[in-house]
Amino acid sequence: MRVPNPGNPDRKALVVAGIRGIGTWGAAELVRKRAKVLTGKLPSSSHGDFAVLLRVVYKKYDIIASGIEDFVTLS
Repeated sequence: MRVPNPGNPDRKALVVAGIRGIGTWGAAELVRKRAKVLTGKLPSSSHGDFAVLLRVVYKKYDIIASGIEDFVTLS
């Protein structure tokens, strides 16, 4: 999620969480490698807050696929 920072309203906070460590790792990897895909889904009138549901597939201790399942713009 990208949401207003409660400690500084002039800044945003990026929250990355997953189910178990592999989910968090997969979410962080997708944000790092495909950030433009996420921000490209924002409408031009948006103030930039959003929540994303991801799917991460791993095999033999490696992430082999990840993708966006749902994307919601927050008001």
